[in-house]
Amino acid sequence: MRILHVIDSLGVGGAETMLAVLANAFAEEGHAVQVCATRTGGATESLISKGIPVHILGRTSRYDFRGLLRFRRLVSQGAFEIIHAHGWSTGAFVTAARLLFGMRFGFVMHDHQGKSEAGSVVHDLLRRSTVQALSCYVGASEAALARARKAGVPADRSFCILNALPVAPIDGFEKADIDGEFHKTSDEATTGLCLAGIRREKGILELIHALAMIRVEKAYRILVAGGVRDREYVLACERAILKHGLSGKIALIGEVPGGKDLLRRADFCVIPSLSESGPLVLIEAMLAGVPFVCTRTGEVAEAAMSAGLKAFVTPGSPEELAREIQLLLEMDAAARRERGRVAKQFAKDKFDIRGRVSEWLRVYERARAIGL
Repeated sequence: MRILHVIDSLGVGGAETMLAVLANAFAEEGHAVQVCATRTGGATESLISKGIPVHILGRTSRYDFRGLLRFRRLVSQGAFEIIHAHGWSTGAFVTAARLLFGMRFGFVMHDHQGKSEAGSVVHDLLRRSTVQALSCYVGASEAALARARKAGVPADRSFCILNALPVAPIDGFEKADIDGEFHKTSDEATTGLCLAGIRREKGILELIHALAMIRVEKAYRILVAGGVRDREYVLACERAILKHGLSGKIALIGEVPGGKDLLRRADFCVIPSLSESGPLVLIEAMLAGVPFVCTRTGEVAEAAMSAGLKAFVTPGSPEELAREIQLLLEMDAAARRERGRVAKQFAKDKFDIRGRVSEWLRVYERARAIGL
């Protein structure tokens, strides 16, 4: 099958990582896979297998006509049977190209958004154009699937497929030189990691408020690794750190193209998100064998909670977050390692991408039958 994965950009993020994972998995199965970033490239290019062609269109606005023309040329030359669009902005672009040029292909819309991230713009896109143009819809959570069906996507063309990752580490991000960030902590300090682009939905302010409540004697530090998604929110986080006197306890270290390597070096992981569809980083933490504190948000979290894994807290509750982080800090290293070991085995059994390929292939076959 000839498949083109399309996304706005190839920066660091969950949707971008899932694009690389799916593209690699289908290429390994012998399918003809290519990747298209409609705007810009980025660090995720290093995750995509070298044999997979990557195209950067360089569009500068939502419906950049020159970008649409480049996309039409790419699709025509590749004779793709499936266009797999990641995210609603990308889906709108593909929709515009399909309607404008009368293009025929199986159009799969992949929704990575969490519950609170899906506002009226998404609903408008669904109602007005994308629903009519897409062949199949795939949500990364049941909440996303319910939104799509409410907006008019037929039940026989809408599916939920949970995120998954390769059990073996992905090459690329592992190669980053991030020793300096860990060198800033004492050898005796317990180091936590929060991998998140800094914006409201990721709950960084709640994490800061939680740390202000923690009372432990041992040295610790939490590194927040993620790019600026909302500058005003970042400034609010920085003010809160200063207000609570936490400069020695938490550091916003920015975008780090070595997230999985950071996870393997961390003593624990914190995922304080207010909204997630996965979260993908929870799978990454579990596969790294790292114990975690995570909010109860997203299908991956629901599955881990159902399996009895610890520790999950209410989204937006600094008090619960503080309690569980403190418990991890008070554990000895052996107890943390055992918790991580149990989580790792669960993730290997439940979230191996090889177990999702057949689900995606059924969606692709359905989309091809509808779109061509």
